[in-house]
Amino acid sequence: MTLRSIGESTLMNGQDARRAVGTMADDRTQLVNATLVKKGRQMWRVVLVGTSGTEPAVPDAPKLQELLFASIE
Repeated sequence: MTLRSIGESTLMNGQDARRAVGTMADDRTQLVNATLVKKGRQMWRVVLVGTSGTEPAVPDAPKLQELLFASIE
């Protein structure tokens, strides 16, 4: 995937996070939203990928991200 410059800062379950947008490298019609969290020397990411030029957001995506990032210890 090819991410454009890192976007907005945010908090995800109390952790500093960054959001970035971009496309899949081999198919630029597939849009990508990535959220990255760094804690100490470790990093986690959740990547949502859209197909056929659609935004990669589904109604339950924020809930899924919260659940996944809640597992960070």
